[in-house]
Amino acid sequence: MKNLKKKILTILFTLSITLITTPGVAFAHVVDSTSTTTVNNTINSAYQLTENTVQDSLSSTPKILWNCYLSNSNDTDWYQVFLSAGTKTLTINSANNNITADVISQDGSTIISKSIHDPSTKQQKKFEVSTSGTYYIKIFSTESFSTRSDYSIFIGAPWYLNGSYTQSLNTNLTVTPYNKVSRTVNFDLSNNTSIPNSAVVRKITVSGTETNKYYVDNKVRSIRPYSQYSWIDIPGVSLFYTNVLNPSSSISLKQNWSFKHSASGFSSGYTSYSLNPTITFNYMYEADN
Repeated sequence: MKNLKKKILTILFTLSITLITTPGVAFAHVVDSTSTTTVNNTINSAYQLTENTVQDSLSSTPKILWNCYLSNSNDTDWYQVFLSAGTKTLTINSANNNITADVISQDGSTIISKSIHDPSTKQQKKFEVSTSGTYYIKIFSTESFSTRSDYSIFIGAPWYLNGSYTQSLNTNLTVTPYNKVSRTVNFDLSNNTSIPNSAVVRKITVSGTETNKYYVDNKVRSIRPYSQYSWIDIPGVSLFYTNVLNPSSSISLKQNWSFKHSASGFSSGYTSYSLNPTITFNYMYEADN
C-alpha cells in the first residue's frame, strides 16, 4: 500500500511539473476588486460581466472590468454577459498589444461581431444585438508576445468624453423697472457640425457684457431647450451656471434653444439694464473610436 501511495504521489508531482513547464500552456486572468485572480481561459470558465448602461456612462461610473490580461500570445480570455436587444458597444483599452475580440452567440456557433482594438487608436466597436440573451466574448491576440498584456473591458453603452461649446447671441437684451423680463432670443444648434450628434448637456454657464450691472439686483438668466416645456432658471450675482445632467433624462445639445433674462431691485426708475449674452455648454458625448 505504501508503495502504491508513493507511486501515485510521484505521478501527480510529475504531472504538475509537466503542466507548469510545457511550452504553449497559457492561462487567462482577471484580478477582481478583492485581489482574487480568476482563470477564464475557456468558455466554461467565462468571467461574468454586467452590461453597461447609458446612465452608468453619464454618471461617470461605467461598469469597467480592470486588471485583465493575457499572459502571452497563446492565451485566450472568455467573458459571459447578458445583453438587451439594440446597438451595443464593446470597449477594450489595451496598453501594449492589439487585442482581437469575438462576440459570440449563446450556443457558441455564431460570431456576432469581430473587432481589433489597437492600443493607440481603436478602442470601441459597435454592433447590433437582435435578441436579448446571454452572449460570450472571446479575447485573444494575433500578435506574438511573451510578456503579460494588460487591458480593460466593458460592453453595452459606450465610453463618454467631455466637450464644450460656446454660443454668443450678439444682441443686447434690455430690461427696465417697468419691463423686468427681456425679449426671448432663439438659436438653433441642430445642424451645428462642430457638436457631436450624441452630445448631452452637463452644465450651462451664462456670461456676457452687462450695462448698468451695479444698479439692479435679483438677476436671473433663463434658458429652455425645445425638447422641454419648462425654463431652466439660473440666478446669480456675478457667476451664472447650473448643472443640468440627469443620466435618466438627458438633454440633447443639438436642438433649438431659447434664452431670456430678468432683473429687479432697480436703484432708479430711470435705470435700464442690458445683457449681451454668451452661453457655454459643457457636454458629454460618445467616444467615436
